Amino acid sequence: MKTIILASQMTGCFPAITGIARERADGTRLLYIPTAAYGEGWEPVFETDIVPFEDAGFSVEMFDLAGRSRGETVAALGRADVVFVCGGNTFHLLHHMKESGFFDEIGRRVDEGLVYVGSSAGSVAATPDISYASSVDDPSKGGHHGNGGLGFIDRPVLPHMDHPAFSPYVRALADGFEADGTAYYGLNDDEAVLVDDDGPKVVRSADYLNAARVTDRPAP
Repeated sequence: MKTIILASQMTGCFPAITGIARERADGTRLLYIPTAAYGEGWEPVFETDIVPFEDAGFSVEMFDLAGRSRGETVAALGRADVVFVCGGNTFHLLHHMKESGFFDEIGRRVDEGLVYVGSSAGSVAATPDISYASSVDDPSKGGHHGNGGLGFIDRPVLPHMDHPAFSPYVRALADGFEADGTAYYGLNDDEAVLVDDDGPKVVRSADYLNAARVTDRPAP
């Protein structure tokens, strides 16, 4: 069964991310992709971004896609049971997904059982086209490969609907989508879209904290 988790934010959605990944993955080897963060000028902090995964039982390998060959990328994905793609600049991330061979390889690996987890930019990159992110992310950080995303889901994903800093920009995007009839997933920071063989559904961290189960919400 394919398993794709498109989260708004790692911290807010961590119980759902790790709960689903533990249930669905074949093992506990997690490949952490920090590329989007580097494109925005920051890097994951070991204590707050890596240690929580280790405490949840995963062994973590950091793997920046920038400058990697296709062979290196394929080998890294071959070592992983879960791939976590963190937030940052979506255009920078997508460019290096395509340059490194990740873009071409990840769909096959997901079909074979690798669990894909995106957070913020990592979730937007999984949509059909990331162009809408230009109101939040700097598109000049991208490259010449275009804005076509991974297409793991059939509509835009809008993270951070309730984030104090990002919410005004994200809600403006949501208003535009609603005005032109575009279906989308708007996610609060404790929510994710789970995409599997049964189709997409929204899950919340509270479902795992309180009931240790996934609760469906109808798609918009």
